[in-house]
Amino acid sequence: MLADSPAGRSGVAVGDRLLSVDGGEVRTLEALDEALENAAGRAARLTVERGGVRRTFTLKLPGRRPEPGRRRGPAGR
Repeated sequence: MLADSPAGRSGVAVGDRLLSVDGGEVRTLEALDEALENAAGRAARLTVERGGVRRTFTLKLPGRRPEPGRRRGPAGR
């Protein structure tokens, strides 16, 4: 995760286990991508587990996602 990304700026840390976006369970990269696409242009709530404790962060997401094929992170997502 990049420190200057919406997640990094909100306080999400490397090693956090993502549980949900806006209350919807996220179990796959595809589900995460869809949830973030649906939240583009507004604030979204991410719930993660860190050290056995659930934490919720609010991310301000850009209104437009990068074009297809553009690398967005370590996994290309």
